[in-house]
Amino acid sequence: MVSLMTMSQFARVSCMPLALCASIASAEDFLPHDYESADPFDSSHSSQSSWGSAESGRSWSDVSWELTSMWQNRYVTEGRRRVNDACFLMTDGTMHLGPLNVGAWWAQALTETSYNRLDLHTNTSFRLDVGTVTLDLRRVFYPTGKESHSWEAGAGFDLNTGTWLTPFVRTYYDFDDIGGGFLEAGAKMPFKLLEKLKLSPFVLLGVDYGYVDQEDHRPQMNHFQLGTELRWDSGTNWQLFGNIHQSFALSALDGIEDSDVTWGGMGVRFKF
Repeated sequence: MVSLMTMSQFARVSCMPLALCASIASAEDFLPHDYESADPFDSSHSSQSSWGSAESGRSWSDVSWELTSMWQNRYVTEGRRRVNDACFLMTDGTMHLGPLNVGAWWAQALTETSYNRLDLHTNTSFRLDVGTVTLDLRRVFYPTGKESHSWEAGAGFDLNTGTWLTPFVRTYYDFDDIGGGFLEAGAKMPFKLLEKLKLSPFVLLGVDYGYVDQEDHRPQMNHFQLGTELRWDSGTNWQLFGNIHQSFALSALDGIEDSDVTWGGMGVRFKF
């Protein structure tokens, strides 16, 4: 569910083509969407399980639920503020049905504006010797906004290096409202501080191809991002986490978001 290089953003999207990452990713699974995605998590986009992503070969009789609620001081995706100066409550509920994850992600502004967003998402992951492939599809709704509803799909790959360093790449594409795509590539470095306390720093580079600058579909350097998540696992069925991100604007954000941005949040995650 929650996405990681982004922690924020290592993500976004959901009926069955593809995408990755969301809103609220775990230390091992990375986010954002944010995705993200839709963010986020992109900061808003992710729906992988915090206790382990879906695997091919799992029985369809294996069913579990996950609920995550998170406060975030800004809504940021693709290195830009989606809503100026508003803090958000982001909630994701996901059902893990064998190898498939299906859920809904809701972002609600708490200050300054009535902006909200609903993503219905589904994804599945395949673990190979060389790494993990994730495919995702997302239907995006804006209940009180002026934006058009849309389909977003994406894919991601986490390379298995057998070490503490995990390189990754994620891409997502909006078919309806935007007609463009975005790519994030980077590396995450999760490790244990204590038995139940884990830290997951990451670094990523965002590349725009028509998602941010909708007039130009040529690949453009969009932003460089640093972030980390601190997570405490109760050892039973719940976790506490907090994260912080710093994004540096590059050429694709010229005239769109001309300043760097810092944001973060905290939340709780339950498994049933």
